[in-house]
Amino acid sequence: MYSCKSVYVFLSVERRWSNRCSHCSTNLVSAKPELMSEVGIILADVGDLASLATMCKQGVVVLNCVGPYRFYGEPVVKACIENGTHYMDICGEPQFLEGMQLKYQSQAAENGVYVIGSCGFDSIPADMGIQFTRDHFKGTLTAVESFLTISTGPEVGNTNQL
Repeated sequence: MYSCKSVYVFLSVERRWSNRCSHCSTNLVSAKPELMSEVGIILADVGDLASLATMCKQGVVVLNCVGPYRFYGEPVVKACIENGTHYMDICGEPQFLEGMQLKYQSQAAENGVYVIGSCGFDSIPADMGIQFTRDHFKGTLTAVESFLTISTGPEVGNTNQL
């Protein structure tokens, strides 16, 4: 049994992309045009930088679905950038996302690496809400604030008890 903090699933790049990431698909797919038909699993530990480098060197994109990102995300972002591997996550932690952008944006651009955060549950409802508001708002939409209430703890099935 592996703990969530030490296992990353490396998935082959698929040709299906959401509208949000369609601008990246041409560059990502052209980087390694032959797509695998089987999904491989590579074990890597955020505490073992060599294992992260090995993981990154074996593919084109790392889909990071393990959090909390403030504890386990940065080594994966760094390894991806250093090894020329594109990075995507489902993070909903604003401080982490901003920190990674401030710290690694220049190096990612120099290495031609896309780092795409918030491609999951935490961001999709907000993005859809903003698009709906924009489409139905009479006038020019210049700013949107959104709020999310989350209940945690054993009574609601907290999955973040490490």
